[in-house]
Formats: sequence, structure tokens, C-alpha cells
Amino acid sequence: MILDKADIGNLVAQARQGHEESLSQLSSMAEPRIRAYIHRVTLDPELTDDLVQETLLLMVKSLASLKKKESFWPWLYRIALRVIQTHYRKSSRQPAFNMSAIDDQFLDYQPAPAEAEGVDRLIEKELARKVFVSMGQLKEHYRAAIALRCFDNLSYEEVGEALGCTGLTARMLFFRAKKALQRRLARQGIRKASFILALGLFGRLTAPAEAAGTGLVGGGVASGSLAAGVGGSILVVLTSKITMVVTSVAAVIIGGWAITRPTSWFPLSLSMPSRANVISCRFTEQSQHRGSNVPRSLSKGAYEQWLYFPDGVDGPMLSRMQRWTADEKGKLCAWLQDEYADYYYESGTNTIYNLNYNLFRGGLRVRQLPCDPPEMKTFINKIEGGATGVEWHIDCLRGMPISRIDHRFVDVPDYKTTYEYNTLTADDFIYGWGDNVPVKDHRDAMHKRGWMHYTITGDWNGHTIEAEGFAPIYYANYCRHRPWLKVAVDGKLRYLDTPQGALALDEAGKLKTSYASSAFFAGLGRPWSGLHVVDTVRRDGALRQCPFLTTFDDNYTVAAIIISAKDSRLGECELIYDINLDNDLIEELHLRTADAKGSRECGRLTFTYIDVNPTQAKVEPPAPPALPKDIVPSRRLQASPGPAWLLDMAI
Repeated sequence: MILDKADIGNLVAQARQGHEESLSQLSSMAEPRIRAYIHRVTLDPELTDDLVQETLLLMVKSLASLKKKESFWPWLYRIALRVIQTHYRKSSRQPAFNMSAIDDQFLDYQPAPAEAEGVDRLIEKELARKVFVSMGQLKEHYRAAIALRCFDNLSYEEVGEALGCTGLTARMLFFRAKKALQRRLARQGIRKASFILALGLFGRLTAPAEAAGTGLVGGGVASGSLAAGVGGSILVVLTSKITMVVTSVAAVIIGGWAITRPTSWFPLSLSMPSRANVISCRFTEQSQHRGSNVPRSLSKGAYEQWLYFPDGVDGPMLSRMQRWTADEKGKLCAWLQDEYADYYYESGTNTIYNLNYNLFRGGLRVRQLPCDPPEMKTFINKIEGGATGVEWHIDCLRGMPISRIDHRFVDVPDYKTTYEYNTLTADDFIYGWGDNVPVKDHRDAMHKRGWMHYTITGDWNGHTIEAEGFAPIYYANYCRHRPWLKVAVDGKLRYLDTPQGALALDEAGKLKTSYASSAFFAGLGRPWSGLHVVDTVRRDGALRQCPFLTTFDDNYTVAAIIISAKDSRLGECELIYDINLDNDLIEELHLRTADAKGSRECGRLTFTYIDVNPTQAKVEPPAPPALPKDIVPSRRLQASPGPAWLLDMAI
């Protein structure tokens, strides 16, 4: 049973009054957590046994000195750390771990033979050796900070209490500890993206079996415990010739992708491609009614989804979705986004509608894809929250879902979704409703044309902005005409994005930075991507750990997206997008900054879309601007700056 702070406070109060049963319960509850903590700091199982008993004895003797009952855990961890430090000071030696201890721990935690055998076992053991070596090279207080933050899920303020410092100092200490561990893991051949898996394995091997149910995260990393930029990516590449991981991890937060204690162990499926090699994905999931927040409800229907990435997972996407009855026996509505248009098939009227917009999720939750970077998924779900009752099985090598079990629906209990990769081709996304189904084209002239030509004008923190852009809407047009954008600040060209590359210039017109094409479409709409603009702007922010807020009107026609960011020159900033949901267009972009004097709007940009001239039979897209002849782009292209380039314009 997991007790909250109030329950623990009551136990402490009763124990102080001499209530032996409360004192016994408090000691029993504390023992496994303290054992795991001391083990993670000392890396010595035998020494841990002695220090645990000494810590618990001091806990009983010092209970009267605990000033705040709600701070029991930080107070107890502080005692444990003093016990560890006193031991090493008296023995005049520093913590060191015995390599043979790994063998003993693997025997204690050995899974069933049918689940992990032979080479799989050896690979996991080799990974554990590398992780323990790296941990053993850290300073003692670094290991303490990692243990408290990652496995006991203490806040930075609580970590500070346990280590005898402020919350801010604890935050800095944890950041340095994390970076130090990443460097040492890299020397062992384990990449930075493997950080969560490495910590998860370390946690599992250092958690006592009796820790289950105490609130201790034994086999993984507490959700939300890591600083921005680490996320849930769990790719492992060892320096040996064998590159595989033997575990698949279940995360029990829908879409949260957070690593929790493993529920199953089995060899990696060799049929799953790496993220870079994903071409398609197919899966079916049950859906809740919009606004439903009850743990058990009726399913809205089974949604079969097909995704196709002709240029790779970071490029444009084609999609189709079939809605079934919850039992998957009756076909309902369907959606198709092929290379030419967006379609919605309404089963009740047997009618197809051409739409202006790419599909977005009900409730305007961010649309996530199975092959999204895990750190981005983790951040999005931290902002939006996730429904309970869904078990995720994540491929530990590639960070993509294998399957999930949904316990939320009474009419389809324990519904299992299996993710199939690279089983589809472009032929699966061809319009196939036949000529007898009536079609109603609800697109405006611009979407029928298949590309948008627009201007951006306004004042941006005292600077005059004049920009012109072109964007294809559908994939077929994207293949023929690539997007481009040119931005002038105070009458001088500062940003240029062309099919040949993207450039950022200084006020004198000199080259500052070279980027790959479409770098400056980050933070803007990309209709050719297959995602609605409400998703592209939030996903761009989430990829760089920028918090966001989503609001919309009652009719679901206008949305306001607020992306928060920090800039060393502007301070706290917000980019506020006014988005027309039906047309999939940004109408206005606002800049708000905050300082000691308060919050103020200091910029507004208006997007004007140039419509089709009805007198012209055929309109050709505007030609992209050429790169300046006197500027030679660097061969070393930088990654897209994300939405941050929009803040740079305001400086």
C-alpha cells in the first residue's frame, strides 16, 4: 500500500507518542526505500545491509527532531546520506563496487528461462556492467541526486532538503550529475539517447524485491523526473558487434511513453525497422467520447489507421482511417488523405466531402504518431496529461510501440492494439470509393488549386516585418514545387528559405547561419506535411520542450495556440497563434513578453493569403527566390532553429 504525505504524517505523530505499531509500520515502509537508496549511492550490497540498520536506528532515535511531518522522506534520506558519509570518513576510503555483485544481482532478478535465454542474457549483463562502471565513476553526491530524483521522484525542493542545499542548487546538481553520467556512458559505448534505459536497468538491479507497493520506482525512471531534452528515448547501441536489447518495456500512461517497472521480458523482434527506416504504420485503437474522463466507459468506435511516409518519418505523411463499430463488425465513416486531396466519407449519407483541412484530433489534443521521437511524446503528455488504464509495450531499441492493452472500455475489455510497420505501400492510399458515390467539394479556391501564396506583415517588437511565402498543400504538389519563404526586417532581407537551402543573414546582409531547406517553416504551418497547423506549431514547440496551451471556440472554428519560450534577450515570451481550423490557416501571430513590470503584447503579424484569379484558366505557382550571388552557404548545415527564429526577428 502506498501512503500519501498525510498518512505518513499521522504515522509519525503516533510513533512520537509511543505507538509501537505505528513505529513498526513506519520502519517497515521505510526499509526497502532506504535500502535501495543506500545501495544506489554506495554500490556495495554488503555494506548496504549494515548502513540500512544504522539508518533505521537513527530514524527511531531522532523522530522527535523532525520539524515538518510532511518532509519525512527528505529528512530520512538526509539521515541515510550522513550515515554513508560518516562510514567513508571513518574508513578513509571512497565508494567502490564489486564487479561480482552484478552476477549476484542478475541471479536475484533472473527472469523466466522462456523469456530471456542465452545471448539475450549475456547482452543485458554486458549492458549492466557498463552502466555500473559508469555509475561507479560518479561522485557520491551525484549518485545521491540521481537516485532521489529519478527513482524516488522527489521534487527539487525535496532533493535539496535531503542533500542539505536549496532547491535551485539541487536542480543544478542533478543537471551536472546527469551530464556526467551521460559522458561516462558514452565512454562505455552507450549513446546519450540510451539514458533512460540505462537508468531503468540500474534501478531494477538495485531495487529490493520488497520495494513493490511502497512507491519506489524499482525498474525504471519516475515519469517527469528528468530535465528537458532527455525525454523517453531508449535507443541503445553497444560497442560490441551485437546491437540489440532483450527487453520490451510497458508504460502505464496512455501516450505518456514513460518507462515503468518492466512487465515482460522477451527477445527483440527482428522484424521491426529502425525509426529511420519506417515507411508505414498500421494499427487499430478504440476511442473515447470527447470530454470523457471516467475510468471505464463505452467505446466511441474502433479506429483503424494507416500511415505512409514516402520520404521518411520526418517528411510528408499520407493517411487513411476507417471507423468501425466497437466490435469491428460494422463499417462507419472513413477519412483519406492521399497525394491530391483530403476526403471524408460519411457513411450515413453515403457521401464524400472534400475538405480544406488535414485531420486533427477531437478536443484539439496534439496528434501523435507511433514513430515520433519519444522525448517529444513524453513532453506532450506531460502538458496534456494522459488517460489511465492503458499498458504500453515499447520497443527498447527503437523507442516505438509494439502493442498496447486498453482497459478503459466496458464493451471491449482489455482491447489489444498491435502496431505493424512497413506493411503498406503507396497503392494502399489510392482513392477507392468508386464513381457511384457522390462527392461534395467543400474546398475553397486556394485548396482546389493545391498551393498557397501569402504575405506576412506587421510590427514585431518595434521592427517592421514584410515577408512572402509559398507552400504546397498536397504531396503531389510538394514533389513538383517545394516551399519557400523570404523575410525582411526593417526593409532588409534577414531570412531566406528556398529549395536550395535556408540562410539567416545579419543586419549588414552577411551570412550568419546556413540551414537545410524548410528550416524557417518551423513554428508555422506546413500543409504538405499531412498535419494540421494546430499540430505543426505545437509539435515544433514540444520537440524543443516549449510548453503550450490550447483553446478554441464553441463551434470548433477558431483555435488559439500559445507557445511559451524563454529568450536570453527578451526574457519570458509567448507566441500566440490565431488559427482558422476549417481552412487550416494561421490568421495572426502575436508576441507577448513579460518582465518585472508585467506582461505586454509587443508584436502582431497578419497573414494574407493570395486567392486565385478566376479569370485565369491556369495559374502557375510563383517562382522561388534565388540565393544571393555574393553569399556562399556553409557546407555544414545547422538543424532547424525551431520556433526560436520567430523570436530572433524581434531583437
